Amino acid sequence: MDTTTIIALCAIFSVVLGIVTLATTILVAFINSKK
Repeated sequence: MDTTTIIALCAIFSVVLGIVTLATTILVAFINSKK
């Protein structure tokens, strides 16, 4: 694998991780607000 591919994979992984974290935070806040 060349450097460009590795950088692209890292970037995609970071974006996915960010989306998952954001979704989890919203979900937790939503559950807490319903109590």
